[in-house]
Amino acid sequence: MVAHYAIHNEAYWKIVLHALKYPHLAVNGLLVGSLHKEGGDKITIVDAVPVAHGQVTLGMVMEAALLQTEAAFQDKNLRIVGYYHANERQGDRELPQLAKKLGDKLGTYFSPTCVLLVDNMKLTPPGDHVALRLYTTDARNQWRLGEETSLSMADPNPLGMLKDHVAEHRYHQLHDFEDHLEDVTRDWLNRDVFT
Repeated sequence: MVAHYAIHNEAYWKIVLHALKYPHLAVNGLLVGSLHKEGGDKITIVDAVPVAHGQVTLGMVMEAALLQTEAAFQDKNLRIVGYYHANERQGDRELPQLAKKLGDKLGTYFSPTCVLLVDNMKLTPPGDHVALRLYTTDARNQWRLGEETSLSMADPNPLGMLKDHVAEHRYHQLHDFEDHLEDVTRDWLNRDVFT
């Protein structure tokens, strides 16, 4: 059975703003949410945690971010449910090996898991289209592009409000975990970006 994913506005906005903050670099992050089993698997993505920009790897920064993210959301009964990635080249719509490997690793802890690939071609002008491509694993554990109906927005008007956030340059206020390691005063959970 195919799982259905619903993403809340703030999670979507963080992903897009992270990609817009570093338009010439690859960026990645973690998806946080919950699983609901009634009537089939439904995963609700309630938050996104930007992890890195530039040299995106499976190294120590990602390991530390995984541990810190699990700890930060544990009290809210939320967990890591997936990963997001934006390629550095605008026309690159292929899921890179790194994203597949990290998705595989996350799949050992949470199933079903997903990878959201930012479709950089849909970022300009920002807010005209949902700029995400959903990838899930098939029966042979191969990553495949999901059906468009498998991903929906959980809240109303995500695109109109995203345009406002971009016009206000909110991406300058967004920090990833890598930024936090350089300056611990930067909030890598981005709790106040939209207030």
